[in-house]
Amino acid sequence: MDILVSVSTCDYIRPYCAIIDAEVHIDSFSGRCKEYHYTPIDVTDVKLERLNRQTFFTHAWTVKRTVDHFDKITIVVMRCASPDGADYCESFRNVSLRNFETFITNSASPWSRLFGYDPPLRFPLKPGKYLSKRQRIDDSVKIFALSGYWKVKVVGFEPNGNPMICIQAEGSTN
Repeated sequence: MDILVSVSTCDYIRPYCAIIDAEVHIDSFSGRCKEYHYTPIDVTDVKLERLNRQTFFTHAWTVKRTVDHFDKITIVVMRCASPDGADYCESFRNVSLRNFETFITNSASPWSRLFGYDPPLRFPLKPGKYLSKRQRIDDSVKIFALSGYWKVKVVGFEPNGNPMICIQAEGSTN
């Protein structure tokens, strides 16, 4: 999967401030993580597409059991020397957000455009498939404006601390 995105690094990484075209090559994407044998939500039907110089992300949440609350999300971004040099990775950015449920269900939230699902996400989430079609992600990949090989892991947690969703992606920018 390849994406071409025009991004400004000014908002994210100072003093490296420039407007560049970054090609993002996604080598792997998984809606499950090996270390979590069971999560109540899997990310499935993943598709990236380029349309009129914008990048769109289509995917589904397959919910296997009722999920009462989405308490916290952690995002870990690692920058690596190369795909082959996975042992030579450094922490680039770690983010942890509490009360994530309010971010993804509030239409005024800046995250809401990434979480437009049919049917809409309403907690408690009932078992079923929630489809997100063509959510624009150009601004979401600004962090990758610097060249390198990247590993990203996103884990969502229930209030009891159990993981409820986990996705991993690897790829490069140039």
